[in-house]
Amino acid sequence: MKKVIDLETLMELASFNIDSMKKSDGEMLEVLGENGEILGVAPRFLCHRLGLIHQVVFLVIENHEGRLLLQTRGDFNKKRYDLPVGGHMNVDDTSPVDALCREMKEEIGLEIDKNELSMICSYTRKVKDDLKKPKEINCELRYVFNFKANKEQSHSILEHFKDRFEKEMVLEINWFSLEDIIKNCDLSNAADGLCATIPHYLMWKLKGN
Repeated sequence: MKKVIDLETLMELASFNIDSMKKSDGEMLEVLGENGEILGVAPRFLCHRLGLIHQVVFLVIENHEGRLLLQTRGDFNKKRYDLPVGGHMNVDDTSPVDALCREMKEEIGLEIDKNELSMICSYTRKVKDDLKKPKEINCELRYVFNFKANKEQSHSILEHFKDRFEKEMVLEINWFSLEDIIKNCDLSNAADGLCATIPHYLMWKLKGN
């Protein structure tokens, strides 16, 4: 059994009001040390409030024309673009791929063969300047994967989207050119996950992938 980090002590450090918790705030995540070792588990809201290192997964989906799929989210009363699939790796996930398959079903209603996924990279990202959540320090170990959809799959993805679980936050999905994606990142119309991951994706493509 994984050790649960002393919640009472962490709650005091975070100065967190338990009454303000959302359901997702209580999701249990593995907490990592600086060298990637597992220190224990803690609720999601504490990982964000205290800057505890935790794991997330992202998926870049490209079609047969080289365009990338993005989701439009309705976060903070403002539409913004993000990678089509992304989320936390919780304690029930056995691997990053397992977490990614779960997130795919939840966010865009898609189920695919795990063998169709290619690993792009992993990188660490620390973000603490979000004006919408000034008390949060988000420190993530991000695993990024790629899925190359053929023509038939590209159309079926849009059809499966109506079966997604997260219908409130994920408003729509569409295919975008790299030029349009970079433009929206420059205009601050994109989430950090998209902005920080695109350079890694481009480097991966330059290697002939």
